Amino acid sequence: MSYLSSLILKRDFASDCLVSFKGDIKELSYGATIGTTSLRRRVELKSQRSDCVFVDFRGNLDTRLEKLKKGLVDAIVVSKSGLFRLGLYDSAYCFDLDIVSAAGQGVIGIQTRYNEFDELSFLNDQATSVCVEIEREFVRSLNASCNFPIGAYAYFDEDGEFCLKTMYADPKTFKKIDCFRRASPKQALRECIEYTKTQMLLI
Repeated sequence: MSYLSSLILKRDFASDCLVSFKGDIKELSYGATIGTTSLRRRVELKSQRSDCVFVDFRGNLDTRLEKLKKGLVDAIVVSKSGLFRLGLYDSAYCFDLDIVSAAGQGVIGIQTRYNEFDELSFLNDQATSVCVEIEREFVRSLNASCNFPIGAYAYFDEDGEFCLKTMYADPKTFKKIDCFRRASPKQALRECIEYTKTQMLLI
């Protein structure tokens, strides 16, 4: 029997940001170096700028930004949500990227004792909870992990319709499979899983 329960707060930003003092992804010079260890981010950016060179970058945001300021790379890729929460976002050098985010990106979860859930339930955002569960299930269904080039982002559009964007890539060839579905959560998930698995046989 579980004695713990989880609450999911409303997501602020799910997107990734390119941070650079040299412009956005289109403005970077040929052969620009980008600091990111994430295979997902590398695959997505490689599809936009095949000439870019990727450099392994680890550490907290302050450490990464300091390396960028020292000119060790031309740009870094980080979570927009993380930048905002630490008061480090500046539109002069932080550029939103049109790529599929990691499952659960930008979400804060709270674990409570089961008997305290009702008392704190007002913190739980049901729409975000549904989206995060679908995103995680997509990753689980492909037996993947955060070390894989895989992404999933679910949201409800302005009309209240559920939308799911996913991506998966071969970690060696970087050949990418994108999927987008607008349907009920379970149907969108099922269709993205089936499509991705079918396409995986072809790459």
